[in-house]
Amino acid sequence: MKKKAKISFEDKKELELLNKYYNVDYDNKIVTMPLHYEKASDLIDSTVISKDNYLFDYSELTMINDRITRIPKLYSVNINIQIDDYEDYEPNKLISGFNDALELNSFNFARERRKKWLYAAILLMVGISILFFVAYGKLNSWFGEGNRGQVFGEVFDIIGWVFIWEMVTISFLTPSELGVNSIMFKTRVKLVSFLDADDNILASEKTDVIYSRWQNDKALSIASRWALLISGITIILLGIIQAIEAVGTIDSTIAATQSSADGVLFGILVAVFTILETVTLIIAGILNLLLYMRKIRFKIASYIFSGLLFLFLIFNILMIVLSNGAFVTTSNIVTIIMIVLYIFGAVFTLVTAKKSQK
Repeated sequence: MKKKAKISFEDKKELELLNKYYNVDYDNKIVTMPLHYEKASDLIDSTVISKDNYLFDYSELTMINDRITRIPKLYSVNINIQIDDYEDYEPNKLISGFNDALELNSFNFARERRKKWLYAAILLMVGISILFFVAYGKLNSWFGEGNRGQVFGEVFDIIGWVFIWEMVTISFLTPSELGVNSIMFKTRVKLVSFLDADDNILASEKTDVIYSRWQNDKALSIASRWALLISGITIILLGIIQAIEAVGTIDSTIAATQSSADGVLFGILVAVFTILETVTLIIAGILNLLLYMRKIRFKIASYIFSGLLFLFLIFNILMIVLSNGAFVTTSNIVTIIMIVLYIFGAVFTLVTAKKSQK
């Protein structure tokens, strides 16, 4: 038998205070929040003009959101909105306007969240690239010898860590700029009711019915979005790392065979292949990040680069199979996983977008 979650001492004291002003149902763990307005127009966004619909004022949603956050999380919330004068506004349409305002906010919240994770991922990618550049540069003495080289290395090292700490700040320490958390409304508010001056319920609806009309993301859509972000950033990072590694490899190859024309030609061919591979990876990653931000104007290019990465996938698998695993590296495994995520995210997003446009 599942045990009931216990309420802390602080929550009990808070509920005792709330019970003076709100109706607290201790048995069912529900707090009924009564809100009073003199006129229905006080709740309506007057800047949005519509003959048939009334959009709930965002500032009022923010106020309700703030009050909900002060109620212990173990308790659900019923909202009773009492209006003395409805001014010919229909209570049922007021509920619809309440729902529309929350759903519009949820779209803005999702858009803001996508931007936040993209910025964080870019900062992480830049930070790791700089740290890899520093590590590889020290091995190949790119910063020079002695104190000068050490100073340059330390400066780049600090810059790399600054980018990573900025990523942590944006991801976990920066609160949302939106004042309303639609997800909190969706999970904690159970009932919205509109009452007249005599406490008669004129319109009431359970929020699970209201929120069932929302365009909720399905599990595959969420998975594809994360696949786009992770694979896009990682593939760009792999391209940058390969480019940094190639600089040292090409230099050593040319230096070792500079007396041989064939050796120089081989070094040039390696450089050309590396440049093409790096450019392909970086462009492919950028295309996936554009898809992550719901920009599908480059869908033909996304299909082309998905095909190119599929060839890279076959190449990496053949390398592993033909070498009987002798040359398997972490880079090979990561590349294979990222390409699979890339193709899944890109193809699923493009196909879904095409269906939605029909």
